[in-house]
Amino acid sequence: MTVIRLPYPPSTNHLFGSHGGGRHRTRAYNAWIAEALWEAKRQNPPATDGKYTIIINARRPDTRRRDLGNLEKPISDLLVKAGLIRDDCDAQAIRLEWSLLPPGEPYVTVTITPWTDQAETHLAAAQRYLEKVA
Repeated sequence: MTVIRLPYPPSTNHLFGSHGGGRHRTRAYNAWIAEALWEAKRQNPPATDGKYTIIINARRPDTRRRDLGNLEKPISDLLVKAGLIRDDCDAQAIRLEWSLLPPGEPYVTVTITPWTDQAETHLAAAQRYLEKVA
């Protein structure tokens, strides 16, 4: 299992802009990528190879309404760029949650667990369910 703390990313709505017919990363997204890569390297977490599950726990920066789902894509893409996961298509389960801490310094805690550590538990639960409904 890998646990890493990253700066709070820009919303998916603020990752890309367009200029002259082309799509490009915004300054805010480029700045976040640079900061988050530095932070990831500083923590030196182990990489996860293959299928995995991920939990993203985000501390709110303020009390404004925010779409929690918009945080997943920049974080998953960063984990690939940092070499912590091979490909974000290997995610078998994604869980997003707001921190129970009050709004304050915004950040996210990311927990990556290799799927092999959980596959037997999931298969056993599925088997028990199928036996109940049969």
